[in-house]
Amino acid sequence: VPLDKLGHCSSALFITLRKDSSTKEEHRYRDAFLSRTLFQWETQNQMGRMSKSGKRHAWARQVIEHEADGRKLHFFLQTQKREPYIYCGTLRYLDHEDPEKLDGKSPLRCRMELETPLPDRLWSLWGH
Repeated sequence: VPLDKLGHCSSALFITLRKDSSTKEEHRYRDAFLSRTLFQWETQNQMGRMSKSGKRHAWARQVIEHEADGRKLHFFLQTQKREPYIYCGTLRYLDHEDPEKLDGKSPLRCRMELETPLPDRLWSLWGH
């Protein structure tokens, strides 16, 4: 968890939005912009599962608890592999599917809000 120039703790989320045909089916997460400010992120498979101690995997926990921990969550997105990542701003975790409803092998689906709406150029590229 690095510190920014002002001494604040931060985390970063790097997402590849479109998976190519060579990507295994279980790695084709349903990451998507639901609006200019609302992003849906799916964790890797089995991150929704609770560990023996009753806690989620560390990375999913970092995303879900970033505000409670006093951390900013910076969001970088690339359209597909081998393209540059574009900084989209900071995200705020909103909610996620109840992992108890999942089969334990499925990803955890989180909804997050962008602090600043996605610009027109990026919305036309990534929006529905």
